[in-house]
Amino acid sequence: MMKYIVSIIIPIYNLEKYIKHCLESVVNQTYKELEIICIDDGSTDGSAEIIKSMAENDPRIKYIYQENAGVSAARNKGLDTATGEYVMFVDGDDYINLHMVERFVLESKKFGADVVCSDLNIAKDFSKDVISKIDASCCQNISIENLYRYSECGYRVTSALFHHNCINQKNFICNLSNGEDSCFMLEILLASKKIVMIKERYYYCLIRDDSASHNKEYSMKIASLIDAADITCDVIKNFSDSQYDFLKEKFVKGLFITMFINRVESEKTIFKKEVKEKCKHIGKKQAKFLFSINSIPLYEKIAIYTAFKIPFMYKVFRIMSDPSMLRYFIMRQRNELSS
Repeated sequence: MMKYIVSIIIPIYNLEKYIKHCLESVVNQTYKELEIICIDDGSTDGSAEIIKSMAENDPRIKYIYQENAGVSAARNKGLDTATGEYVMFVDGDDYINLHMVERFVLESKKFGADVVCSDLNIAKDFSKDVISKIDASCCQNISIENLYRYSECGYRVTSALFHHNCINQKNFICNLSNGEDSCFMLEILLASKKIVMIKERYYYCLIRDDSASHNKEYSMKIASLIDAADITCDVIKNFSDSQYDFLKEKFVKGLFITMFINRVESEKTIFKKEVKEKCKHIGKKQAKFLFSINSIPLYEKIAIYTAFKIPFMYKVFRIMSDPSMLRYFIMRQRNELSS
């Protein structure tokens, strides 16, 4: 049986506590024809020494250093380096089941899929894998609409296998601090002829208190989610086929909700004015797109845009559609007053 090389791209920045466990889960895969590309994004801890030490015993590991430029630039460097027929992304503080690559390649070849994906496991520590063997019965073709309707796979690049051809010069947007995954994935999925969803979860996302994504202090890095949502709307609005109406509705609603949340979160920060101006510009730009979507009733379009213009109205509409939200907003107000 012919082997198909898989390039696994691992961005690393100051992950000396986690990278060894991550790499062990990759090098010990049951599928051996791997190219393991470790992009050190300017680490100042002992990450480099750990990777180089492991590379001495495993020639499949490639260590590449770059000045700190962010995870998107690191992944792009990995894409420029990758030579495999397939590409996977693993974050340096996560880990994967030892059967993951074998299973994903198997399903890609069986279905002729451009993308194979599955949901992920949330892990609080380096716990043991829950999947001990391959169960090839739990797999299905899935439309891009149903992927976004029933799964979170469309918003992240981890826990997925991509045929290199479907990437085709696509890159991550480097000036986005958040949401870069969703922009990249949407473009890939729209260009894919066949997508396969695996029901088992082979990828383990490690939740750690010191990660950037768990920093509760508001900043413009968080506000870049607005830019990411704006970009996804720009991408999907160019598709005229009615089969994409669900995605258009989902992404434009997501944009306006994201703008509202960021305006609320930035209210008592030095970024309030900057966020308000960003939302004003993007909201005005995407209003025409919102009102062009036939699947959204006119009254709902008016409600969405009114809530955008007058943030207080968002709470009113949320409570009208879901009375349980009243308690949530009251509790939130109490917490703000007590802080």
